[in-house]
Amino acid sequence: MAKAVRTGKVKKFNRDMAKPSAANISFEEGVCAIDSNVDIMGIQIHFKGKAEFTPQLPEGWILQGNNNKMIMFALSGVPIQKQILFTYNGEFDIRDLIISDKNATKITCKIIRNKVDWDTQGEGFASEYIYWDDMKIKKSEHKIKKTIYNLPDYNLPEVDKKQIKKQRRTRTATTTSSGSIGGY
Repeated sequence: MAKAVRTGKVKKFNRDMAKPSAANISFEEGVCAIDSNVDIMGIQIHFKGKAEFTPQLPEGWILQGNNNKMIMFALSGVPIQKQILFTYNGEFDIRDLIISDKNATKITCKIIRNKVDWDTQGEGFASEYIYWDDMKIKKSEHKIKKTIYNLPDYNLPEVDKKQIKKQRRTRTATTTSSGSIGGY
């Protein structure tokens, strides 16, 4: 039978685990907002879909992104708790989310999606419809085909691309031989 012996310091294996504090991210009707009980300093969102995003962040916050990931962070050290993050046009779904506080500790988060309320839908499904063409879903004229970010000018220094030189690194290999069979 094994005997447990305390050998010194207890290691904290849960240091990367989320704090019990919580945040809610909601996205509905073209608006994505956060509501938290702690100060938020950074947000990373992995998403799927195509949309046009326009940031609504406070002064000192920056939003950057690509086709499936966006990151929002505070450059000036100003945290947020209850804030509209961005507005959007199109459809996307959050796949993964990382939110951190001023100590770079992960915050637990609940995603609140817009739920369809069938009682308030405008379409009728009565049998008086003679022409089923009236019931066909019309394609949106403004369907988003590519993820777009409408970013403000953050007044960051510009990089002169002409000064960046791509240098090709070449490596040379030398061989040595001791004169014996096999090249060793």
